[in-house]
Amino acid sequence: MKTIALLIAVLFLYGCPNQTTSGSKKQNKPILNEKSRKAVDGFLKNFGLITKKTYDKSQEEVSEWKQIARKTPECSYLSPNAKVSKNTNLLISPKDGSEVISKINKNDKIAIISRLQNLPEWYLVYNKKCEQGYVKEASVAKLINYGSAKINLAENQNIVITDPQWTSANLIQVKSDGFVSITGAVNKKNGINKVMINNEEVIIESDNSFSTTLNVPKKGLQVRVVAFNNATKIQNLTFDIKVKN
Repeated sequence: MKTIALLIAVLFLYGCPNQTTSGSKKQNKPILNEKSRKAVDGFLKNFGLITKKTYDKSQEEVSEWKQIARKTPECSYLSPNAKVSKNTNLLISPKDGSEVISKINKNDKIAIISRLQNLPEWYLVYNKKCEQGYVKEASVAKLINYGSAKINLAENQNIVITDPQWTSANLIQVKSDGFVSITGAVNKKNGINKVMINNEEVIIESDNSFSTTLNVPKKGLQVRVVAFNNATKIQNLTFDIKVKN
């Protein structure tokens, strides 16, 4: 059946031999255009087949996606907040057996961007080469802070930002635009069990800390952190991140 489908598709794509204007030679004149290709693809899909042009196009898209994933971002100002507990691989997708971007050695420092909400056993990270990819939580040692203030919440505090350091009230200044890692902590004794940063939920770790990464443009960024007890808002913290001139 597939053979018959292929023959029909070939006839549709290329038609029958046509006589040239000189009448001396015959040639196959393709009549394929984008609309007809999609029509043929729809027909071939019923038989588990696609046209070669569609296949080649899909491979080009996959190749482009991989290049984007591997593109070196500006992360020189992204402080490492963890280290690797054993030799592992930086993967192109959060899946065992995924394509390897590069190797990460035991005790290498990494910058955790976020834990995946739907796959909490995986982290999205940058390595020391500024390559972005995925590693399993089992390969990451206890989170560490380099030069940040000790997290120490008073009884009346619900949420604090500990890194980067505050420049003044409601203001944090950074050296350059680009990715900035934000670290903080909540007071679970006061019932805080959910944190939203600019409308995105972040995961609260077992030590009550949380972290996320924001992309700060040259004009700066306003950050809104909201602490919840279930669906009830407990505290709202708003501040600006500005790039030093």
